Amino acid sequence: KKAAIECVTDGWDENDVQLVLWYREDSEYGADGSVPFYRLDARHRQLFKAKHVLQNQSLEHRFVFDVTLTPPALVIHPVLVSDEGWYRCRVDYKTSRTQSYSAYLEVIGPPEELKIVDTSGAELSGLIGPYDEFANVVLVCEARAGNPSPALIWYHINALEVIIDNTYAYNRTGIVTNDLHLRQLDRHDYRTRLACRASSSSLYDPIERSVIIDMNLKPLSAKITTLYGRPLIAGRTFEFRCLAEGSRPEPRIVWKIGDTILASDPPVLSSDGNGSAESVVKFTPTADHNDRELICLANNPLIANSSVEDRLWISVEFSPIINISLDPNHSIGYVTEGDYIRVKCEVLANPWVTFIEWSLNGKRVQNPVLIDKNQTLVIDNILRDQSGRYQCTAGNGIGRTISPELNIEVNYAPVCRKGQQIHYTAVRNLATEVRCLVDTRPVDSSVRFKWFVNTSVETFELKAPDVNPVSDDPTASVATYRPKTALNYAMMMCLAENRVGPQVEPCVYYLRIHNGPPESVRNCDITHTSAIVVSVECMAGNNGGLRADYHLEVYHSLTEQLVANYTALQPKFVVESLAADVSYNLVIYSSNDRGNSPPLTYPSVRLLLTDINLNASKTQKDITRLMNSLIGIVVSIVIFTICVALVVKIRRFIYEDEYRVYDDGRSSQSESD
Repeated sequence: KKAAIECVTDGWDENDVQLVLWYREDSEYGADGSVPFYRLDARHRQLFKAKHVLQNQSLEHRFVFDVTLTPPALVIHPVLVSDEGWYRCRVDYKTSRTQSYSAYLEVIGPPEELKIVDTSGAELSGLIGPYDEFANVVLVCEARAGNPSPALIWYHINALEVIIDNTYAYNRTGIVTNDLHLRQLDRHDYRTRLACRASSSSLYDPIERSVIIDMNLKPLSAKITTLYGRPLIAGRTFEFRCLAEGSRPEPRIVWKIGDTILASDPPVLSSDGNGSAESVVKFTPTADHNDRELICLANNPLIANSSVEDRLWISVEFSPIINISLDPNHSIGYVTEGDYIRVKCEVLANPWVTFIEWSLNGKRVQNPVLIDKNQTLVIDNILRDQSGRYQCTAGNGIGRTISPELNIEVNYAPVCRKGQQIHYTAVRNLATEVRCLVDTRPVDSSVRFKWFVNTSVETFELKAPDVNPVSDDPTASVATYRPKTALNYAMMMCLAENRVGPQVEPCVYYLRIHNGPPESVRNCDITHTSAIVVSVECMAGNNGGLRADYHLEVYHSLTEQLVANYTALQPKFVVESLAADVSYNLVIYSSNDRGNSPPLTYPSVRLLLTDINLNASKTQKDITRLMNSLIGIVVSIVIFTICVALVVKIRRFIYEDEYRVYDDGRSSQSESD
């Protein structure tokens, strides 16, 4: 609007006016209240040609002093609320005294500015947010200027307008505020329009600013809509659907079983506008999912703790799942013959199994001892022939399952292996190898052997080097025996042991001993009886069960030419016609119908001239030794004769005494008759 502030003075004479000054007491337009903000200078010129000067150039187009009006007036157009205040005009005349006039300009007007801001001062308009559900929000409505000061009122505008806050406050800067506190927004506040209206006078229409609340909403519910009226079958694929409602924006839907997240299709939004979304999961259950909960979980990812869920308890039917194991009191590698063991067949099945069967090495166990609903096989005093691969088989209406193999090896002390050779033919004086084979478990370095030989004369143990292991077979041992007696038979016995214990019954091997070649002679005595004669006398070895001949061959040491050859029934030889100071090799051996003995060689036998005296002395010693032997024999014969005479005399005395008793008995019998 236009306002005019009159400058009322006495004796206004336009010809006498030379200067008009306008003051604003609140210093709104000047440096202070003593400085005019508007000056009309008519000095040295006519009034209508006076010079208009404004202190503030921004007022130039709104303020003008119109001298054509009666009385003259300061015209303000357009007038603002900020123009309200005390104005004073001062008129200086050429011939009259200076006059002043003051007037108060009251301006009624709407606020110059109305806005809605948040607590940080950011201006808000239109769709604001989104705010989380249950959040606390403060909206501030601000109005500047306006006269009188405007009233600020908050309205909730839906079908009806409802005043929700009409409390406002002023501050020193001329700003009016109304703080709207929205506590714990709920879903009813979603898309709500809130308006702030400012009104200062009935002369003006209220000014309004409004905002629309946008919100993040938690889902209201999640519901698994697919229901099966029967248990699920393991290995088959089933489809489940879940409907989530009430979320803004669209919810995130997750399928879970326990802590396991299932892969699913992205949710599909519905077109009903209520924030509904549906998710589909294709699920292939396993035995692990039996008696578990299938969970559909929906949440708004923008809001913490916004999850809702639905749970569906599922039953899964599956073929038996079997685990076979040995009783924990035993280890697979330490089952010993005679032990009490239990083999467990742990079965997991839905529905429960209709049968459980046991097999050993692929053959059904006959008349088994079973406990724990046939899930435990009991073996008391297990035998070594019960070693092998154990399995259990179980079945229900879904299928039949065979367990993995449980290999049980029964450890046992060594026993003789069946089917091995037990009869051997031996030859006297020749080495015979006898092999002992045992069955045992474990087969390792703990397997050891002992050998014994039993003849009708003695029993003795064979030791190394006559007892040797077989390098590639720890269950075998070889003994070497050289029979020397004249017996036709002998027994060899083998006893083995391992970590389980010693062999109870030895392995017995029978040797039929045949005649063989004789043994070598030994301890030969070579005597030089003359310069050209050598006497050789040896001890005979075993004759191999046959008559043996003894042979002496004389070879020239240098030419190796046979010089002489002797054969005798005893290992005694006299070698004649040997050259003195010549070296000879003497080879002595025995023979029978089975062959020759190993030869005994005396190399470089040499007859020296000085040996004759030595031989004579030796001959004298031999004669003395012979005389002593003859004397001993004569003494022995005398003693033997005396003993025989005594025995004869004693026997004769006993005979005569018995005869007298017998004769007395006959006499007594005759008298009684």
